[in-house]
Amino acid sequence: LYDAEYRGPARPWIDPVKEINAEIAAVNNKLKSRSQSVRDKGGVPSMVAAQIKQDEELFGPLVPAMKTKV
Repeated sequence: LYDAEYRGPARPWIDPVKEINAEIAAVNNKLKSRSQSVRDKGGVPSMVAAQIKQDEELFGPLVPAMKTKV
């Protein structure tokens, strides 16, 4: 409760391809956590992780994650 953090509404995407590549690069280069990336898009990290786990159980794993060059 004392570590509460306010986050305003997620901002709309202007160039989705560039923005998602920037997110991937930031996470891969440890400039931001995956949880922070999820929160920045208006999600709840624990819920997203649970949904991903459920999706993989139902549909199998996705193709390997895209890597970006930085």
